[in-house]
Amino acid sequence: GGMAEVFRARQPQPVGEPRLVAIKRMLPAIAAQAGSRAMFEAESHLGTLIQHPNVVEVLDVGEEGGQPYLALEYVRGLDLGRFTRFLTREGLSLDLPLAIFVVRQLLAGLHAVHIACQADGTPLSVVHRDVSPSNVLLSKYGDVKLADFGIAFAEFQDSLPQGSVTDHAQGKLGYLAPEQVTGDDCDRRADIFSGAAIAAELVMGRPLFGGGSELAILLAIRDAEIHPLIEMSDTLPAGLTDVLGRALSRNPEERIATALELSNLLAPYEDAPESALRRGLAELVTSAMHLVENGEVPPTPLVFEEVLDAALAADPHLRAVTEESSPDAGPVTSRPGPLYPHVEDGPQDVDDVAALEGGELRIVTAGGLHFGPWTYARLVEAIMLGKVGPFDRLKISGGKDRMLGRIPALERHIAPHGLTTTASEPPPKPTKATTLDLANGGITSALAWGALRRDTGLWLCEFGGSRKEVYLKDGTPAYVTSNLAGELLGEYLVARSVISRGELDMALAVLPRYEGRLGDTLVAIGLIEPVQLFQQIAGQVREKLLDIFMWIGGRATYHPDVEAPTAAFPLDLEPWSILDEGVDRRLAHGLEDERFEGRRDVPFTRCDPLPGGLDPNALPIPIRRILEALEAPSTVNELTYAFPDLLGGSMTSVPRSLVVLAHLGAIVLPE
Repeated sequence: GGMAEVFRARQPQPVGEPRLVAIKRMLPAIAAQAGSRAMFEAESHLGTLIQHPNVVEVLDVGEEGGQPYLALEYVRGLDLGRFTRFLTREGLSLDLPLAIFVVRQLLAGLHAVHIACQADGTPLSVVHRDVSPSNVLLSKYGDVKLADFGIAFAEFQDSLPQGSVTDHAQGKLGYLAPEQVTGDDCDRRADIFSGAAIAAELVMGRPLFGGGSELAILLAIRDAEIHPLIEMSDTLPAGLTDVLGRALSRNPEERIATALELSNLLAPYEDAPESALRRGLAELVTSAMHLVENGEVPPTPLVFEEVLDAALAADPHLRAVTEESSPDAGPVTSRPGPLYPHVEDGPQDVDDVAALEGGELRIVTAGGLHFGPWTYARLVEAIMLGKVGPFDRLKISGGKDRMLGRIPALERHIAPHGLTTTASEPPPKPTKATTLDLANGGITSALAWGALRRDTGLWLCEFGGSRKEVYLKDGTPAYVTSNLAGELLGEYLVARSVISRGELDMALAVLPRYEGRLGDTLVAIGLIEPVQLFQQIAGQVREKLLDIFMWIGGRATYHPDVEAPTAAFPLDLEPWSILDEGVDRRLAHGLEDERFEGRRDVPFTRCDPLPGGLDPNALPIPIRRILEALEAPSTVNELTYAFPDLLGGSMTSVPRSLVVLAHLGAIVLPE
């Protein structure tokens, strides 16, 4: 693996007989990284403290030539990942009792990990964090053993050097828990989710979160979309889907809390003697080993560098981006005269990226500007920056003009801007036009009322040359677009040192190979891990929205019943959390001083009656408590003194609630 290499050695057993063991030591490149040795030693310490028949045993810890190593129990067999590929290849599936046997054996080992203690009895509070088929070993004797504590977290790891433990989930994608995907804190319940995902896979005969791109898998996990399992419930014993569904709850608080509890709930479905199940597993593993060792069931690794090298070697059109990197570069001429005449397009034959990437691309805008020749990657960038739009026309290698908005291969990039001035179809007209002034934080009103009314629609926000589209779904921000170059994903990642400028240029060079999707390209060529990319995209889109709170001008127009583009990266933003953070930023930068300057001892008053449609019970508890308190006029200082516990006693909690209430028209500001 990436952390260490494993090979066989011999170690005497107590009776003096030789014994095969596995030696795990750090690869030189990994050993040179800061903190990596401390992580390896932490794994060693964990292994020596956990002794259980369903956990791979650490037999010895030592050092050779200045390099640490672990001597591990050698499990003669194969991992669960290769085993399931063997079953798929042979058209086999595990009988339900045998599948449950494997899962319960895994859960027994996992429970031992979770309850492990220091020598003095102090709980270690271990979270394995990488419970996935590749870390579940099956022996030819029917044993099931949990392996690899390389990224396990425990309390004693707080003493490791800063940076020695990565701050993003490293587990195998399809078996991560939702909180690992979103980058939130996780405890042993994350391992329960992963174990349940493995259980669902063995019961279903296919991965629960498989198929699609890496981001699609992560989205399904984040939202705990377990429909494939639910759809099979009629073919499974009564109650089994409910048990697994509880273990796969999106909210850890609603999840089955321990591996032992989950194992006990699954016990009724292991309806066969353990000896017979162990014997059946041993026979299948032995058969699978034979095929694996003969190369008939390959491990199917993904080596992204090889993909990139092959793409570059096979396609002379792919090249490093230098002068091609900016949509504003290159020959541009202007032709005076009327707008480019409208020509009715016939059926389009440019329905995939391959038809675009090899040609010479030239653009004629609706205003008569000529751009090109451009590469496909450069055209996509220009669309995303708003330099060209759906009504502009594309000519490929001197062929027929085609309207960009009618080319399927480009539709996903144009869709987010479908309601701007260059939209191919006008937005549906609202029954009542709604426009807000953004100069004084009007986005607060837009999001607060949207959350209360559970709006689905679009807020089109414009200020100077900046234009952003905020899509709501049932009152929750679902997607945000921006025409600002600095808010493009690539620029966002470079600004945060996630990738370098040169790496971004390299990704843009091979963008056509991945259908113009920068995120997929970065993952495919190994520049970023999928989970890290997922979290960065979520942060990028969140920042696009929060930036609007800081605008000192502009306006927002609401278009109801407009859905977010199908190609959009769906957010998972709690609207009141966004309001808290956005208003906090305004307070920190003095943009709300006008409301409070010299007024901390002047009483605020609740409006009577409240604005139509405002139900206080629909407000978050902190804001509701402030509104209830204002039935009697109160000052900021009085409210702060009355609610010291409000949102952890933050000094801005009362002003923040007052700002939101003011934008809802629920309070009267003091003169």
